[in-house]
Amino acid sequence: MRELVKKRGLRQTARDLGVDSGNLYRSLMDGSNLKLNRIEAILELFGYELKISKRKGVNAKPLTGQWPRRMLRRMKGGKKYGKRNLQKR
Repeated sequence: MRELVKKRGLRQTARDLGVDSGNLYRSLMDGSNLKLNRIEAILELFGYELKISKRKGVNAKPLTGQWPRRMLRRMKGGKKYGKRNLQKR
């Protein structure tokens, strides 16, 4: 997507999307967490569409490991709990 935006021009693409060029630049940087609605808007502007399909022969595996912090916040009523605070309770 970065290459598509680079070809068209960052400012022109941002203008066509109705967003700030600085925000668009930061969203296309490496390591950024680009939201799905922004991805869809950029792809639609360039005439692409995003399709997600399940692969054949793949069984879903149960989630393992720690819960993401945002899920813990939702479970604990919106308060921010770190590892230490969770262990005390």
